[in-house]
Amino acid sequence: MGDDLEKLPKPPEPPSIQRRFRMYAFQWVLVPIIFLLPVVLALGGVLDEKRAMLSGEAAGFGVEVEYQARFRFQQLREIRIVVESRSLSELDTMTISIDSVYAARFSEVRGIPDLERPYSLKLSGFRPGEEALAIIEIQAEDYGVHTGDLVLVAGDTVRLQVRTLVLP
Repeated sequence: MGDDLEKLPKPPEPPSIQRRFRMYAFQWVLVPIIFLLPVVLALGGVLDEKRAMLSGEAAGFGVEVEYQARFRFQQLREIRIVVESRSLSELDTMTISIDSVYAARFSEVRGIPDLERPYSLKLSGFRPGEEALAIIEIQAEDYGVHTGDLVLVAGDTVRLQVRTLVLP
């Protein structure tokens, strides 16, 4: 049987083909754009972290909120809430709540002072002209744009909308 294989004619050699790199005209335009787009976005600051400020007023208090408007997946950032008593009398208790739909988009939501209920904390004992600080820490879990309300209640109500973009 081995002798039969040796008697068979050998196949011809493959033809010599010169290899060439080919792209269509639109590919010559699109490929560099695809590679340059992230560089242009990064140089333009579109991929950088960004902080935002919000403020509001009610009859007895004013509030300033500083938060991360743009950051990356799995990063831990904070929402800083500074409340100033503008009442002539002492404000007993203030409740600060963050929208549960917004908060659910993050893996960690912690408060300083501690959250009493899910996504809600309380500040108490404001004298006239006194300021208090509350911090809510959030860790990005889902990509995309997340919006929600931050609600402060102390007799009167202030509602501020926060908007965060989480990048990969």
